[in-house]
Amino acid sequence: SLYELGQSYREFSEFLSQAPIPQGLTPDVVTAYKQAIQAQADEYKNKSSQYFKSCLSNAEKFEVFTLFVKGCRSNGDYLVDEAVDEVKNRKPAGVVKASTEVQGIRQALLDKSDQPDLIKKLGQIYLKNQDYGMAKLAFNRYLEMKPQNAEALSWLGVIEMYNLDFEKAKIYFKSSLSVDPKSGLSQLGLASMYKKFGFQQLFSQFSAKLPANRKQFSQIHPWIEEVL
Repeated sequence: SLYELGQSYREFSEFLSQAPIPQGLTPDVVTAYKQAIQAQADEYKNKSSQYFKSCLSNAEKFEVFTLFVKGCRSNGDYLVDEAVDEVKNRKPAGVVKASTEVQGIRQALLDKSDQPDLIKKLGQIYLKNQDYGMAKLAFNRYLEMKPQNAEALSWLGVIEMYNLDFEKAKIYFKSSLSVDPKSGLSQLGLASMYKKFGFQQLFSQFSAKLPANRKQFSQIHPWIEEVL
């Protein structure tokens, strides 16, 4: 990827800049050696910057939401480790102790499972309690009962934001907007991602379309809070 190429050239540059000077050289040769090494290091550094800039340009053009974009924006200061970042914000499904309210909803669903509004409420409670696995299960069930429901798709997008899977979040938000172009939560979710990923042109274009009554979506996700 462009991030990896940029990171490789940055590492080459740093390696050369820190390379020890061979022993036994005359002062004139040492000066010439340093200049030659630094020139090569600068060339690698410039190539690194070009790859990072190209990464950001393509990311905004194609709306790519991955952690590699964050790495490119930092010029390689942020080291992307998908194995760590992908799971650091997640909790396994069911780790949050069921509240009295949750137990009551579960019992009601056992008595009569065909209650989509209760399932939606259950998903919202799980999301608030940061039990993203159970929240996802609940909203997927809600979506099964109400196929192509814009609200369910919006909530699944929010859950994927918490799961740090921004590509999936984008898909859910855009699917929601294809069903209902005025889906406020999806509009805010996408706008917040454009802002956080530094897609200034997309954010400017999209922010003009945000719902006037967006304060109702407060306390759903920290990024969404920033565009309310």
